[in-house]
Formats: sequence, structure tokens, C-alpha cells
Amino acid sequence: MDLVSILSVVTVFIGLGAIVVPVVIFRRQSPKRSLTYEGMWRPMVVLRSSRLSVFYDGKMVLDPHFSTFVIESKSRADISSASFDGGDDITFDTKLEILAGSFQTEGDIEVRETPRGFAVPAQLITKGSAVRISFLTEGKPSPPLAVRSSLIDIDVVRLTPASEVRKTRRSRFTFVLSFYLAIISIVVAVASFISLINSSR
Repeated sequence: MDLVSILSVVTVFIGLGAIVVPVVIFRRQSPKRSLTYEGMWRPMVVLRSSRLSVFYDGKMVLDPHFSTFVIESKSRADISSASFDGGDDITFDTKLEILAGSFQTEGDIEVRETPRGFAVPAQLITKGSAVRISFLTEGKPSPPLAVRSSLIDIDVVRLTPASEVRKTRRSRFTFVLSFYLAIISIVVAVASFISLINSSR
């Protein structure tokens, strides 16, 4: 096998690598079906004073906290209602009682209130759908939430700032790797072309 043929084969393999590697990494980072959730909470009152009292619905609340959670399907495919084992809910327990009348939702995924948190009943969850949940508690929820998932072979993943940083780093690595593989493929292709011209003389 002459040099031109060798360079052509190398070019083909590097070109395939530039295509296949990013696809494989993307599929690992984006499972076919998965459900993610993240939460944040903050105190409703920052000032602490014996002269200040907070009342909610006519009752004094010592340490009110406002909580917001987002549940999102970052899947590449829909999650069917049949994926819920026995039709059971996915439950999220904050370990604190939710103040009556404060529970609100906004989004595409059906969520219902429970005494100490919320639950996702069996339903079709389309890819890319999400829901925002907000409510008040007396006291600060302690992460992570107690999650009981009824999904069959589908992960319910808690997103954290650290996990998002890792994902960003992996995305950058994928981009850089693809870029260098493409550059190498171009260089080898040019070298192959030059060798072909020289051999034809």
C-alpha cells in the first residue's frame, strides 16, 4: 500500500472519529429517557427581631421559607404512563408541612400537592416538558429531598450547581475534541492530495 492510500485510510478514520465521538458523548450525556429536578428556597423574612412577627392565614409563622422546584424531562424520547410501575406516583418529600393554600404549579407536567411535598402521577411526559412548583413552608427544606420513583428503568436525577459545571466541562471537551479531530482530518486530507499530485508527475 502506497503513501497516498495510507493517508486516505487515515483521513477516513479520523473523519469518522470526528463524527462518531461527539455523537457517543452526547448520547451518554442525554439519556433516552430521564427526569430531572432542582430546587431553591429562601427565607421570607431576613430581619430577626422580637418586635417582628409574621402571620399567614391568621396564624403566626416563625420561620417562613419560599421554595421553588423545577421538574423537567431532558429526554430524547417521551416517558409513557406505562413507565410508572403499577401506576404509582413519583413522590418528593420536603420533610416539612406545606402551608395550606400556598401550593402553585405552572407548566406541562401534572403535579399534585402532598402534605409534605408533591407528587407526579402516572401520565405521558413528553420530551422537553417541564413544570415549576412553588410553595411556603415553616422552616427550611433540607436537601436532598426524599424521592421515591416509580419509573421503570428511568432515572430521576437531582441537578446541582456542581453537576451543571461538570456537564458544561464535558460539553467543552466534546467541542474541543471534535474541533481537533476535524483539523487533523483536514491536514491529513491535504497531505494526501499533495502526495497524489507529486506521484502523478
